[in-house]
Amino acid sequence: MQSRKRANKKSGNKRKRAQKIRLVSLTDRITLPPKQSIMPLTKTVQLHYVDGTLVRNNAASNYLTFNLRFNSAYDPDPLLLTGGISGFAELAQFYTYYRVMKTQVSWSVSNKETFPVSVGYLCSGAPLLINTQTKAINILENGLSVGPALLSSNGGQDRIMLTNSYDLPTIWGNTQNYLGSDSFGALTNTNPNGIIMGQFVAYSSNNFVNGIDSNLRLTMSVKFYGRIPLEG
Repeated sequence: MQSRKRANKKSGNKRKRAQKIRLVSLTDRITLPPKQSIMPLTKTVQLHYVDGTLVRNNAASNYLTFNLRFNSAYDPDPLLLTGGISGFAELAQFYTYYRVMKTQVSWSVSNKETFPVSVGYLCSGAPLLINTQTKAINILENGLSVGPALLSSNGGQDRIMLTNSYDLPTIWGNTQNYLGSDSFGALTNTNPNGIIMGQFVAYSSNNFVNGIDSNLRLTMSVKFYGRIPLEG
């Protein structure tokens, strides 16, 4: 009787082991290596925006100002729907979202006037209304500003290059909030809801007639994410 029980027990154990072997074998057969994607799940690239407005002027006024979005690679210029920076649209075909991590500014300015002109710019998460010469001067008192730089009248020491690099999560003051908030990430066909603005100014004791020559480039470090699956 006992020998029969031991035989049945051994037979049951053999069946269990056989089932385990079959399950392992079946699992091995259906496990496939992941297919290699033509694009990674996230991608960070440097994109370059060159401002197309080569002359800035505010005739009959003693100041001029213009703004650019430092954290929008879709449309940096608020006054001109550019459709994005070169290379942006191509990458947007593979990703749903983007976030600008860093922006480097290179602004070359030449004075076209017969009198001296001061220039500078500010990076701000809360753009200021600039509607007087005094306000144009005051924004350059902020810690995140560059300038003022004084340019001689045309024909003298009338040109300068102003450069700076802005780490945008640091500029916002809360790195986790900037990296985690939907306000600073955007769909690849929109601007972010939370805007970090570059505000550029020029002013003088005289009213502008000819304005300034402006050669302005933004180099943005842009992170793309939300990989779009390929189809057809």
